[in-house]
Amino acid sequence: MKRMIAVAVVLLALQAVDGKPVPKSVPMPDTDLLQGDWVRIATKRGGKELESPETLITIKGNQWAERLVHGKKTNREPQWGPFKLDPTKTPKQIDLFYKNGSVMPGIYTIEAGVFTMCTLGVPNGSRPTEFKTDNGETISVFKRANK
Repeated sequence: MKRMIAVAVVLLALQAVDGKPVPKSVPMPDTDLLQGDWVRIATKRGGKELESPETLITIKGNQWAERLVHGKKTNREPQWGPFKLDPTKTPKQIDLFYKNGSVMPGIYTIEAGVFTMCTLGVPNGSRPTEFKTDNGETISVFKRANK
């Protein structure tokens, strides 16, 4: 038994000396990180901050819904639609699909509980290539909703 413990200690020491860090955890896929409710905290278009109504986005599985929030009530039942992420692209890409068949292509980041998305704000438009608002792009910033 003592010999097995000694061998295990030596193997762990050799692994650490090998120069390769031992991962503490496997990062979660972006789809998993986005699950739940998000509240829009900022919107920028044309280089200017916009005053926009409080918007709630809910993500469940590969479905998303957006609705305006007034206090604790929403203006309507959410209309659900699928979304698709491609985190292998730089910047990461998102496609939001609407019930009428249109798609809103965009780019996104998700860091430290903040979800930022940039689109042209026009369904079936082209995809932005960077987070800027000089050519009609809209940047929306969301934080996790308090429960």
